[in-house]
Amino acid sequence: MSKNFKLLFLEISKIILIGLSIGVLISLYRYAATYVVKISNFLFTSPNKLYFSLGVVGLVVLSIFSYGIIIFDGNVQGSGLPQLEMNLKYRKKNLKWYSIPLMFINSLISFFAGLPLGTEGPSTFMGGMINYSFNRLYKDNGNDDDIPLGMGTGFGISLMTPVAGIFYSFEECLETFKIKYVWKSILMITTAFTVAYLINPTSSIVLPVLSSFNYLYTIDLFIIVLLNYFLAKAILFLVPLFKSFVNNHYKNKIIRARFFIIYIVSALILIFCPILSGSGNNLLTSIKSVNLPYLLLLSYLLIRIVMYATVNTSMASGGLMVPTFVLGALVGETLYVSFFKINGSNTDENLIIILSMLSLFTFLNRTPLTNISLAISFGGYMNFLNIFGPALITIVASYLISKITKLDTLNGQRKKSLRISRLNTLETIN
Repeated sequence: MSKNFKLLFLEISKIILIGLSIGVLISLYRYAATYVVKISNFLFTSPNKLYFSLGVVGLVVLSIFSYGIIIFDGNVQGSGLPQLEMNLKYRKKNLKWYSIPLMFINSLISFFAGLPLGTEGPSTFMGGMINYSFNRLYKDNGNDDDIPLGMGTGFGISLMTPVAGIFYSFEECLETFKIKYVWKSILMITTAFTVAYLINPTSSIVLPVLSSFNYLYTIDLFIIVLLNYFLAKAILFLVPLFKSFVNNHYKNKIIRARFFIIYIVSALILIFCPILSGSGNNLLTSIKSVNLPYLLLLSYLLIRIVMYATVNTSMASGGLMVPTFVLGALVGETLYVSFFKINGSNTDENLIIILSMLSLFTFLNRTPLTNISLAISFGGYMNFLNIFGPALITIVASYLISKITKLDTLNGQRKKSLRISRLNTLETIN
């Protein structure tokens, strides 16, 4: 056996094992998240005082436990992605295999408390960490530039959108493009998706688009883009504003206790207004069926924006992608109820919601190929012809406007924050 063939065999075996591990772990994680949310909803909305008391006691104990985990391993704060990116660049020794189970557990605690966080961020983090751990196992320490492939795979499996996962690796995670990454990414996510489909085939977002788009109503698409542009600007203003406020007042007792305050507020929302709690999946599935008036939809949108910006300053484990989708969905449904429907537009309601979700996400993340893939997945692959055209117009328009107006992105803000953190660290050392 030649040396090159042996190296290729080892590389392929590593990629397949990484894919299998990510597929199994993220599938079980999605199952666990679903049941944790169900248990939480049952306990906190139960008229039975015993069940309700169990929920409250559980919340207190778990919030303290969660805070302890974060103090022990700072890598599991938030989505974990900023820490992963910074440590890969500057401090690899800070990356430990046990961050995987700790992120798994800690994010489930966030879901139990009803925090407005999703599974996709932790899934992306755990995918990257699984890749990193296998590199250590194979003594392939010099090949850590392929870790973004594991991140993209984790992302794709979290939403059961394998094609989007491949694009996400290249658009959001990788800093340089190499041809070898293409076959590695395809092999890894195909392996992961196959095992994930066998374990847990359900998709978290299903909005079938059953009717074709009438291009006479193309103006509707540009209205969606315009409103989401202004929403994106508001988010990109509020998120750093809230973080700056926290950093400038970090000695304040209330600010220092924000982790527990956010837990309490989220639990109260879960008790008194469960439709607004959690990642927003409940809201996403309810806004159509309940036929909410547009003023109430606007109120929900404003509340979720504040929740979104606030939880960004906490240390709680969880992702912000699905909460971002929910904000876009609320914009889309508000437009549909208050304008499109009244003016006789026959555009599919689900299509409006999907396009609004992904227009906002394009402004915030600038990943057009990923978002077109997500649109097709959410609307149903069998409905490809109903989705592709309007999705292409909406997402490309959002992408071009963000580039022309030089709109910042969440990833751009994150990288700036990483550079500042790195400079502060160096100054402290010196």
